[in-house]
Amino acid sequence: MSNIKLFILSLFLSVLAASSLVDASDKIVTDQLARSNQASDQKITYRFETPEQKAVRLAEEHIARNGYTKAEADRENLSFETVEFSGNVDEMLELRHDTLNPGAYGVVFGRSDSKKGWTIVFEYSDRIKAERAKESNDSSNKTLTGRAVTMNKDFKDLRVEHKAFILDNVDKVLD
Repeated sequence: MSNIKLFILSLFLSVLAASSLVDASDKIVTDQLARSNQASDQKITYRFETPEQKAVRLAEEHIARNGYTKAEADRENLSFETVEFSGNVDEMLELRHDTLNPGAYGVVFGRSDSKKGWTIVFEYSDRIKAERAKESNDSSNKTLTGRAVTMNKDFKDLRVEHKAFILDNVDKVLD
């Protein structure tokens, strides 16, 4: 056989083998996802997400895991704020429970300390909004606030900031 024919045959076999590997790996991943989904009620993490989507997903998981939503907190993996106003974990979780809506409100591209990273903002829950409306005597102060989860550019060091975040200051409001 000529060198050209051998080259074409080799190229054809390489493409065929690569195609089979891709199909096989997709099947393996699909089978693993199916098995893991049957074994647990955890969310399936999609293989393709933008950095913004990843930051939002991680922040939403963070506030749920740490007891800020109506979901039960994961007591084995709690994160503590830089300022806590409780004497023990039970009291801390009681203070946190149902204070934030589970879905992110908006995104700030960067962190409050001017470092690269993400700030994902959450609105206060309806319960907190109602409590604040009862307590507020000043009807002229209509600034809407929430709380923010910050993380570095590598999606690490997630932290719920202890200060309120003005919702009008987000770079992007999410749907």
